[in-house]
Amino acid sequence: MEENIIDEFLKNGTIIVFDTNVWLDIYRVLPDEIANTLTLLNKDAIKNKLFIPSFVNTEFLKQYHSLISEHNLIVEKVKSQLKDTIAGFKIKTLGNVEQIRERHRVPIDEIVKKLESKFGELNKIADEFLEYNDTQNILDDEGIVDRVKSFFEEIYNTQKIDCLNKDELFEIFTEGEQRYKNKIPPGYMDKSKNEKGGFIYGDLIIWKEIVKYAKEQELNVLFVTNDVKEDWFDENGFHSKLVGEFERETNHKIIGLMGYEFYNYAKNKYLTAAETLTDIDTYIDDHKEEFIDNIYSELYDRLNSELYYSYGSENKIYDPWDILSEYDGSLYEYDDFDDLTVSKIKCNRNGSSVIIDITFDVEFTVYTAEYFGRDDDTHEVILSPERTHKVKGTINVLLDKPASEFLFDLENYALLDIKGAVEETEYNDGCGDEY
Repeated sequence: MEENIIDEFLKNGTIIVFDTNVWLDIYRVLPDEIANTLTLLNKDAIKNKLFIPSFVNTEFLKQYHSLISEHNLIVEKVKSQLKDTIAGFKIKTLGNVEQIRERHRVPIDEIVKKLESKFGELNKIADEFLEYNDTQNILDDEGIVDRVKSFFEEIYNTQKIDCLNKDELFEIFTEGEQRYKNKIPPGYMDKSKNEKGGFIYGDLIIWKEIVKYAKEQELNVLFVTNDVKEDWFDENGFHSKLVGEFERETNHKIIGLMGYEFYNYAKNKYLTAAETLTDIDTYIDDHKEEFIDNIYSELYDRLNSELYYSYGSENKIYDPWDILSEYDGSLYEYDDFDDLTVSKIKCNRNGSSVIIDITFDVEFTVYTAEYFGRDDDTHEVILSPERTHKVKGTINVLLDKPASEFLFDLENYALLDIKGAVEETEYNDGCGDEY
């Protein structure tokens, strides 16, 4: 929906009503994003218009505890998967070592002992991680659980839509049976809840509370829900039958939005550029090491491939002719890094993007030889003794990533540049002389 339409709608005696699922879904994102959401909802332009129907309060308090249990199940699943991964890796590794013993008849007791010790350390690291990242720590990060619940209670205590009386509820139950049979929204898609022992008229009660309050107070309503079923939305957006019923009953207007639509509108409208950048930049700063951990293997392979080439246009890290002693371009062999360690990470804002500057401390070995020609009789290549070059220094990698992507993606990036500042630290000419 166009931003200017929502702008105009909110000017004219309009309240904002969140469905229960929108309140509960605040808990289902990262703690950093929960804090950002609360910052947004605390803006006066939103907070003063937020109203909570009584039955939303009832459902929130009931399902809140189920949500905590849901987090418990997720954490237990993560624990199980992590432990299973380590155990599976241990079995596979020790199995491969046993195959080496059987195939080559070499003693493996010492290496098995060392591997067992390392797997013990790995399990200890996993235990410490899981202990810290249990449900309590995840949800109580900076008091997030209490802050969301306190904010909800503050709104409900001051801007409450009263519950229906018993007669009105009995009327809903009778009317609801006919509405659901004729597929009149909202709520008829919840009929299956009845088979599972659940309450099927929750959506209809919330709807009736909203309609009654809007009629009595002469208000328009901006209704926000994450329920995308056909009894809330049709092919044109918020269900046309609901729009029609609301207008007939209240002589006022209603607009229905999905949660993400509302948040996108509200962030653009009510958060200053500084607030938006600060929130995201704080998140980036807190998660940059995790981002580098996720992409380290990919960068390792990319930098390795650069060093395989001896000619300057392909090797962006260094020019072998400038660095390697007595190198004439004949034979150049490179295998793998001796060491590649991240020493520094800098994140610089560039408009809506972030430039990530990663500095690696690097050590590697290159083998070269001089080409003397071919043997006149055998035509075999004649080379000088193999020369060994130890190289050490730094490699800088520049990456580009949209700032907003850090909130949901800590893997993808665009590679901008690779530069090296390395020098030869040891040289053996293959004739016994070292320099």
